[in-house]
Amino acid sequence: MDIKGVLFDLDDTLYDSSTFADRARKEAIKMMIDAGLNASEREAYNILQRIIKQKGSNYSRHFDDLVKAIEGQYNPKIITMGIITYHNVKFALLRPYPDTIKTLIELKKMGLKLGVITDGITIKQWEKLIRLGIVDFFDEVVTSEEYGLGKPNIEFYEYALRKINLNAKLEIG
Repeated sequence: MDIKGVLFDLDDTLYDSSTFADRARKEAIKMMIDAGLNASEREAYNILQRIIKQKGSNYSRHFDDLVKAIEGQYNPKIITMGIITYHNVKFALLRPYPDTIKTLIELKKMGLKLGVITDGITIKQWEKLIRLGIVDFFDEVVTSEEYGLGKPNIEFYEYALRKINLNAKLEIG
């Protein structure tokens, strides 16, 4: 078999998204409490986890819903404190896995086309690639938002292969 390219997932494949996102959420909650949120860290964290489970990780108003659930009303100061802290911590911790860059360099040296196929909001996924410092390794980036379907839908993979100009027999499972 002659390999001409590789498609990578982004989150938890090229970097540890779960650990850093969880830590960023916990730090955000601490700062929200310092700003006046009337809850313990554990209580706020449990409520936030329920919101994320219910609305998904790409929902843009997690902290709004958290404040409303605890305070019963909108509080822009507390919400903004959470958003700023979350993003500051997230970006401070955002790093590729130790062998990611070395692996991408080796694959490029082999002349392979490289792509990313990822579930998520297009702008957020591009932002991660840019902040990770790995965006220039990839010939194509395909997101579920862009295509309208996500993983594990086989049409999503076929679309990504067409975009990167690769033909393959897909066996997912």
